[in-house]
Amino acid sequence: MRSKQRTLSLSARERVCPHQRDSHIPAKGSTVIFLISKQNSGYRICIPAVSFRSRMKRPAGPRYVDAPKPVYQKLLALMNGKNCFVITTNVDHQFQRAGFDKSRLFYTQGDYGLFQSVNPEIRKTWDNEEWVMQSMAAQGFVKGADGIFQIPQEGAAMRIPNALIPKCPDDGSDVVMNLRSDDSFVEDEGWHRASAAYADFLRRHEMEHVLYLEIGVGANTPVIIKYPFWVMTAENPKAVYACLNYDEAFSPKQIENQSVCIDGDAGEIIDSLLAEK
Repeated sequence: MRSKQRTLSLSARERVCPHQRDSHIPAKGSTVIFLISKQNSGYRICIPAVSFRSRMKRPAGPRYVDAPKPVYQKLLALMNGKNCFVITTNVDHQFQRAGFDKSRLFYTQGDYGLFQSVNPEIRKTWDNEEWVMQSMAAQGFVKGADGIFQIPQEGAAMRIPNALIPKCPDDGSDVVMNLRSDDSFVEDEGWHRASAAYADFLRRHEMEHVLYLEIGVGANTPVIIKYPFWVMTAENPKAVYACLNYDEAFSPKQIENQSVCIDGDAGEIIDSLLAEK
């Protein structure tokens, strides 16, 4: 695990292609992790999208089974007693499955577990768990005690009966998953409540001791979490920006004195923090 207390100013090209730069400072042990941990009691904490790149395979149907490693649960334990809020671009529901408070969670990009109509006039979403379970069973998949479906020895049908083709309950139109891919994405009432709660949390704590803890955020959608975290850190001299990531732990020069960037496995880093708690 490499820790980087100083950061470099990055060109636009380097931000798009972070794997091509050579800007790491030699490892200095894990002292910086524990400094942040011991200061956490004085910080309000915002946790962003967490991909937890642990170089592992994920089971099928991640929305309805736990992640293969207990990283989310350990992160929840680390946040115990902290005034925190989670903003995430993940769509696999793992924060809620781990026990994070839904009222302090903003899932900006949707949820695998929700359907929306293709009719743009219908601005609602529907839970799809019952349909998923019925469709998996109809294809011959066998659900194990761990909640994971296994392929039967004779193989799966890979088709469902016409009666199971999901339709919108309001007008019978086709449905798709509630995932942001274009401007047809439905921001339903729950989405707007979460957005408002996140905005209110930021407003109430904007000039306090805030730790903007960013874990596993890549270059796909930096405008949602990474760039706003940089801006809010720059505007608040009492804020700290912490970035945990494989090969992409960096921050702009303008906030280098307020930044802690650690190149490493999120699970291992969180384990180290818990050991010092």
